[in-house]
Amino acid sequence: RPELVLERGVVLAGRVTDEAGAPVKDANLNANLDSWESASDHQWGQTEADGSFRMKALRPGKISVQVSAQGFTHLERELGKLAAGEDQELTFVLERGGSISGRLLWPDGTPAVGFVSAEGRNGFSVFGGDGQKTAEDGSFTITGFEAETVTVRARATRSEEVTVKSELTGKERTKKQKSPWNATVEDVAVG
Repeated sequence: RPELVLERGVVLAGRVTDEAGAPVKDANLNANLDSWESASDHQWGQTEADGSFRMKALRPGKISVQVSAQGFTHLERELGKLAAGEDQELTFVLERGGSISGRLLWPDGTPAVGFVSAEGRNGFSVFGGDGQKTAEDGSFTITGFEAETVTVRARATRSEEVTVKSELTGKERTKKQKSPWNATVEDVAVG
């Protein structure tokens, strides 16, 4: 029979604010132990309306925290080696980041509704994954960059009539299908 001896975890609590001291609601926090051995080596959290957060049950060890929020630059802080039962009261101050604005257009110049994401040279992505949905007129604004230039990627789908030829009969027919479209622009200046 195994005997398990419990050890009190590390608790991280505090606030996330902007440069003026105003709380940042819905900021994402990611705390990681240097060596990933179990689920308790990694914790995700999000701030409340007052900017407060609390993450618990991290194993003791060398811990780092990454903080991100829409419109702000990404922040990473090394907390060093924390002992069992150690509680840390932390304040993270996020800086507003630069922004890019633009429009997503079809080749004929008409607006496209799709998804746009951007990535800085440091690999930090704003609206990664599916990205930010554009407005009906194709316009978008993405904020939170610390980089001077970014790579912008977009994707959209469009219903099109295409002609397909049957391999069996050799006959052609027209059908509607949704086609994926993609665009990438590198070295976009952040304003």
